[in-house]
Order: sequence, then structure tokens, then C-alpha cells
Amino acid sequence: MVRAGKVENCQVGVYACLGRDTRVCLTDFRLYLPEAWTQDSARLDKAKVPEQCRVHKTKHEQAWEMIVHARKQGLRFGWVGFDCLYGSKRELLNAVEDLGERFVGDVARTTKVWTQQLQLEKPRAGRGRPAKN
Repeated sequence: MVRAGKVENCQVGVYACLGRDTRVCLTDFRLYLPEAWTQDSARLDKAKVPEQCRVHKTKHEQAWEMIVHARKQGLRFGWVGFDCLYGSKRELLNAVEDLGERFVGDVARTTKVWTQQLQLEKPRAGRGRPAKN
């Protein structure tokens, strides 16, 4: 991993937790592997990465899997929360919403949101470009 002009060697995880009041409990976690790692079996062997974890998945994909897995396990929660890394991924936001989950996520300040369902308007006659058939 390269950050701030230096090379770091670390492990990165994606975590799911349940919280209530001041208490928090870890419910799931996944090891994030950069795609380059998943293509280097010698490195994976040396790091003793389990065979079932040797597939590259984005952090967003891992987060989605954990949300679905939590519901399948019968975990009860009122909402899903995540930081801007996950909030910046529209596909994840849409998938969580399509699942019927409430969520709160940190998003970029340039993210557009609507408070009402969007409606398509019929084009007005005589305005704009002619329709293509």
C-alpha cells in the first residue's frame, strides 16, 4: 500500500458491528486483499491466507455480503451505517435501499440527493432536438 509517499505493509479488514448505547459487538469481518495479492499464490502461501479468502473482492462487495449475511443469520438491526468510502459507492447505496434497509452513510458533499420520487416529463412540442426514430 502506498500512502503519503511511503510504502506500508499492513492488513486491511472490513468489519460489521452491532451497537446499542455505548456497547458495540463485532458480528462479521473480512480480510481485504488487493487484486495484485490474489494473483500471487506464493505471497498468499507465505502469508497463510486461507484458500476460500484468495478471491479479490472490493471493500464494497464485502460490506454488501456482510449486510446480507447478517439478515440471513437473523440479526436484528434498525439501520446500516458506513463511512464515506462506502457511501461514495452508488451501487452499494442502491443495493442496501433495494433490500429495504434503512441506512445512514457519509457521502461526498457533491452527492446529489432528492427528497421526492423523480418524475419524467413529457417533452414539449416544438422544443429541443427532433426525436430520432
